[in-house]
Amino acid sequence: MLRAMMTEPAGENRLAPEPSLKGSVATRWSFWMRLAGSIATGLFLALAFPPHEESPAAWMGLVPLLLVIRTTRPAAAAGWSWLSGWVFGLCSLAWLWKLKDTGGPVWLVGIGWILLAAYAALYTGVFGYALAWCFRRVGTMHRGGNLGLMAVATAVWVGLEYARGTLAGGFPWNALGVSQYRNLGIIQLAEWGGVPLISGVIVWFNMAITLTILRLSEGWKKRERAGWQSELTAGLAVLLGCWVCGMMRLTTVRQMMVDWPRIRVAAVQPNIPQLRKWDSDSDRMILDRLRSQTELATLVEPSLVVWPETTLPGLLTSDPELQDFVTALTATNRAVLVGSMEMDAASGDRRFYNTAFLVGAEGEPVQGYRKQHLVPFGEYVPFFRGARWQTLLEPLGFYTCWPGTGPGVMTVPGLEVRLAVLICFEDVFAYLGGRAVRAGAGLLVNLTNDAWFDGTAGARQHRSHGVFRAVENRVSLLRAANSGVTCAIDPTGAITDELSGADGDHAVEGFMTASLVIRPESLPLTHHARWGDHLPGLAGLAVTGGVFILVWGFWKREDWKARPEGAGETKGIV
Repeated sequence: MLRAMMTEPAGENRLAPEPSLKGSVATRWSFWMRLAGSIATGLFLALAFPPHEESPAAWMGLVPLLLVIRTTRPAAAAGWSWLSGWVFGLCSLAWLWKLKDTGGPVWLVGIGWILLAAYAALYTGVFGYALAWCFRRVGTMHRGGNLGLMAVATAVWVGLEYARGTLAGGFPWNALGVSQYRNLGIIQLAEWGGVPLISGVIVWFNMAITLTILRLSEGWKKRERAGWQSELTAGLAVLLGCWVCGMMRLTTVRQMMVDWPRIRVAAVQPNIPQLRKWDSDSDRMILDRLRSQTELATLVEPSLVVWPETTLPGLLTSDPELQDFVTALTATNRAVLVGSMEMDAASGDRRFYNTAFLVGAEGEPVQGYRKQHLVPFGEYVPFFRGARWQTLLEPLGFYTCWPGTGPGVMTVPGLEVRLAVLICFEDVFAYLGGRAVRAGAGLLVNLTNDAWFDGTAGARQHRSHGVFRAVENRVSLLRAANSGVTCAIDPTGAITDELSGADGDHAVEGFMTASLVIRPESLPLTHHARWGDHLPGLAGLAVTGGVFILVWGFWKREDWKARPEGAGETKGIV
């Protein structure tokens, strides 16, 4: 394939055949077909994620866009690909609009939704440009070249997803592989390569289908008999191989879990409406719900009770009344993991932290973890931390948070159980879970408040990311949410327990108990726990960089720049 890229097309037209339509009619037809293909991919991919969760759509959802890329020049392919990614972003992130009802300025919410989707789509645009250029250099009528194209497309997509999840703080939300969070056979791959590896398998299969369609279409036009389709065979072989290996690993891990120690936990879900969380008139209601649900939960004798993120209506370490409230609930010798705001007055500038406190039987916080990966424009304003006017841009409008440090591994009092807390969207970032497990955590706990997005798919999309943190590190993960989704996830990624009402609604007041396996400290770390997403991600970025080095090299060549417009290309390609 590399040799094909380094040489000019000779004699053979390697691009799509010329359309039968002529002139402006052909141009209009080309435009509408490309528009439909780009939008179709965006919609198909959105269907693969909550609320629809039609995960099979991801395995063929890229095909319309790939066909557009195949028949389009690189610059135009980048535009069509960006449009496809933008449609996907607008659909899958539509839950952001709920922020206008929970404290966010309408103008800021609208701009943020549009720009965030547009930013994430940039990476899809780069993918389209790189793949379109490779199509021009290699064509699609040679089996060896097609397999090379499949490999390059897979690597470029993986590299760009890794870049999106890393650059500028990272935005790994709804990476392609996350759509498969209920596919237990496939997601076991996350133990080795995380979500990027699963995304790569999906892109590989989409490329196999696309190239098979192109070869069959060309053969049909030439009245040739359809023969062995190496691309489809390679796509199916990789998919089947990954599924079989995943199912074998799933069986092995389940057998290992039989001998692992367990801890019984209770997760309290108070279901406090977001607009009442910081209303002083609602303080008594909040404390009453926490007290009643915690007292009910202690009847099943859990070793640990978990409250959601920032549950307490105040600052635990600064409010004696809240301290007495928590002390009364730990008098039954139950440890309580409490989500609360914290103010560090010793810093001299009243710094606030989003904190999780592990409170022992004496009612005193014995250990704590301060959230590290903060939400831009929710907990701080980028580049202007501490500016007075920034409160106009924050949903809460009265504080800005500072990040904590360290993995925050805690030991449950009276038990040899070490856990690590991930607050809010921290469970979306794979590196935080891996760092905690490397530091000795045998259990991950996610404290979150998704009431910002009640009634939308936001909480369900958030839950899907936690599944991968469990598989990547082979640990149990407990989610304690204010209004859902409160659930327990075992080390295979299976959701074993979930709190919901009779009608399936997750936004209910209540508690959930679960018996969670604890990862033994003697168990070797998984490949992902040691190295994270870096191996597939950096390898993908290296391939992406190589493609664009070749693009630059050809652009610099005088004979390339001197080629007449349309030389070596098919008419009608835009």
